[in-house]
Amino acid sequence: MVFAMPICWVSLFLLVQFGLPQLGTYGKLVHRGTMQSCAVLGALMKLALCFLLAAFLKELAPSPYDHTPLGVLYNLLALLPLLAARETVRAYGLGLAIYLPRWRVPLMVFTTLLLTATQWNWAKLTGSGKSLFIAVCSETLPVLAENLAAGVLVWYGGPTTSILYLGILQVFERVFPVLPNLGWLAKSAIGICYPVFLAQILKARYEVLNHEVLPDREENFGSYIASISAAVLFCWFCVGVFRYYPSVVLTGSMEPLIQPGDAVVIRKLKTEAELEQLREGDIINFKREDITITHRILTIKKDEAGNLSFVTKGDNNDSPDQQEVAPNDIQGTVEKIVPKVGLPVLLLKSQEEIPEGVVQNGAK
Repeated sequence: MVFAMPICWVSLFLLVQFGLPQLGTYGKLVHRGTMQSCAVLGALMKLALCFLLAAFLKELAPSPYDHTPLGVLYNLLALLPLLAARETVRAYGLGLAIYLPRWRVPLMVFTTLLLTATQWNWAKLTGSGKSLFIAVCSETLPVLAENLAAGVLVWYGGPTTSILYLGILQVFERVFPVLPNLGWLAKSAIGICYPVFLAQILKARYEVLNHEVLPDREENFGSYIASISAAVLFCWFCVGVFRYYPSVVLTGSMEPLIQPGDAVVIRKLKTEAELEQLREGDIINFKREDITITHRILTIKKDEAGNLSFVTKGDNNDSPDQQEVAPNDIQGTVEKIVPKVGLPVLLLKSQEEIPEGVVQNGAK
């Protein structure tokens, strides 16, 4: 039983490779070495991006895979035949699209969706509300984006190119003992944006190699690099890598200044001196249990030992928050308000997540 599935995938690979008429790919053979190098570089860049972000956010975790010699062998036997068979099927489907130009778009769409559907976790798509939204963003759409990138790799570089790209990512996941354990937001941003921008870069690179663009348009390749760099920086900004980061306000406790669904840009406080510079009337962002709260400082207290604590209150609340805020709980101060950009996040949350002791909208 251990070898049943690998044998099935090997059989499918052999059938497509040797039992069906051979079909070519769009990309010219002379450019395949370059496209394969781009695929390897693209995979390494994605690994580096995920690991650097996870290391910064302290979200590295032990791998769930078995790393004994026998376990590694089993993991590779389960992965590599499947990967080879799937990319060979992808290449055949896209090859048909080349030889049947009238059906090119339907065949390309069908091939991509078929292979994507075999990788989806359908059980998670049976949920509803927040769980369904998170599953779609963090798993379903990233798998679709990865298949789009694999399709571009096969189209321009053949199945070996996509096997290299996906193989590096998936083999690394199964053999490395420590892996990124990013939250769903960061996982969604990287999983969706990176493959899409990579596909654009690969397309632009091939067009330059094949002289399909005018010389004065070759700088487009550099513009794609700039675009993916901007996307990476935006993802890092959203998950709090930089000194400034966004936070979505979920309640009306700070109305009318801050409305539910508004995003606030927070400046992190990194030193004791910055904490001591806080004044009554400043709006701070702080943690209470697992919840992030944005309220105004009402009173600053200092005990005989010089330890600070902060009494906070929402502008729209009838009374101060019952629990004082400790310095270690303060994330930063509100520097800017961006109206309504956080409405999608607001739809996923509920008032039930507000911890005990925090007054919202006058409700005790």
